[in-house]
Amino acid sequence: MKKLMPILIAMLLLLAGCVEYDEELWLNSNGSGRAKLRLSIESHYSNTEEFLRVFSSPGIHLREYNLKNVGDNKKIYLVDFHFDNVDAFNNLDDQLSAMNFFGQLSILPKDKDGNIVVKRKISIEEREVMEQMETPLYLGDDLDMSEEEFIASLPDDDDILMGILKDQIEHTTWTYKLHVPWKIVYAGDNFDSISPDGKTVTWKFNTKDLLDKTELMTVAMKKGLSWVVYVLIGLGGALLLFFVFWMIRIGKRSHLKDAIKHVEEREGK
Repeated sequence: MKKLMPILIAMLLLLAGCVEYDEELWLNSNGSGRAKLRLSIESHYSNTEEFLRVFSSPGIHLREYNLKNVGDNKKIYLVDFHFDNVDAFNNLDDQLSAMNFFGQLSILPKDKDGNIVVKRKISIEEREVMEQMETPLYLGDDLDMSEEEFIASLPDDDDILMGILKDQIEHTTWTYKLHVPWKIVYAGDNFDSISPDGKTVTWKFNTKDLLDKTELMTVAMKKGLSWVVYVLIGLGGALLLFFVFWMIRIGKRSHLKDAIKHVEEREGK
């Protein structure tokens, strides 16, 4: 069965065609957010009903949906939606196929350094592959070979993947851009892609690399002071200035009174 796994994964990818995924996600401080995605698939068949079903899930609010046909067999899906919370966003992944674009998003409490951590795991899941493996492999009526013998005769896993998938996914990528509410202080090996304002980071993955491992995107943010604190600081500063100004005026009036009294005393003499 081990040798059958990469073949089934390859078959799933070949059925879906070349897939490219681009996403831009805005995450709010309360866990809600907005996402815009572009999914490009080389396929003769569109899947509008399935997309609309997925994006009508609880907590998901579809803003815009477009399907563009490019050439004879390329479909480009453009989706823009809001989500109420992280659970609603993660629920999208549970409804999709083995190509796990959304993955699982989590927001962790403050770590020992006081940073808020956001993690997201993506992969090409094997759940559909395993379902297919539960069905006996049909080799044809004319093939005088058992299932075990057929699997044993297959080449090594790496050769299968290289031979079947190379042309399909060699240059396809999954791109993720994340906007966060606070300044990023850590983004792993992807630190160079942080924007100048420190609140946006971008990841790019080659699709073929996702066949062998799960990718984890991690961001740590330093939460700044609340706007309420800044307002209170401003009010405190204004009151302090007013107090200083008031004391100066009182001092000047006291000097003026002393001067008048001194003049009156001299005239009285």
